[in-house]
Amino acid sequence: MARQRPTLFLETNDWDTHTAPRRWLAVIPVIALVVAAAAMWQLNRPEPIGAASTLPVCDSDHPHLTVVVLDVSPSVISADGADPDGRSFDEARELARLLAADPCTPDDRFAAIVFGAEAILQMPPTLLSQSSDIAAGLRNQGYANLGDSTDISASIRTVDSIASDHPHHELSAIWLSDMMGDPFTEQHLRTLAAEHAYLVALGDYDPYFNQYFDAVHEIVTVKPGAVAHALTESISRTRGAP
Repeated sequence: MARQRPTLFLETNDWDTHTAPRRWLAVIPVIALVVAAAAMWQLNRPEPIGAASTLPVCDSDHPHLTVVVLDVSPSVISADGADPDGRSFDEARELARLLAADPCTPDDRFAAIVFGAEAILQMPPTLLSQSSDIAAGLRNQGYANLGDSTDISASIRTVDSIASDHPHHELSAIWLSDMMGDPFTEQHLRTLAAEHAYLVALGDYDPYFNQYFDAVHEIVTVKPGAVAHALTESISRTRGAP
């Protein structure tokens, strides 16, 4: 007697064999979008702040004072400016953290100036060991009250004042600016009191001013990690980097 072919039973769990293929077809575009988005994120994922930034060991026993000078004029922080999200403040904090981890002396300090139509000493020279004070002082506080013009000369005069008040510190000043809007900038840069002057040039920058800085890093659009890297590259020059 021939064996009977076994009967195959499928448990459908309410699976409609007529509509199921159409359901899968509807899901395919969603899956494709998810895969494409994941691939795009992998390609363009931001570099963590400071990931590519390290500082050489300081070979100086002279106290250092680092001043970051942040341009908060509309050409920088407006919606179509070079740094509309104010990342420069976050990444300046990263520089302070790196310096605090390996200071040249216990008296090393950090200060911050912001400027638009006028310049303000937002954080006076503060010991690097006072990390909470530095973190609080380097916050983007909104600067509509500083007007819609750029007085770079005022920021230079403020740096000169800090240098005069701290004659025993080796002072490094780093501007984060597009250097636009002030006809007297060059005149004041010629007499800058800082031992070291650096520029992180943001946006549409005129390289004419390069001659007045020890080093210039140009950043067209601020992306995560870019400013922190430029800041630490600048300060490395004051710490005995080869």
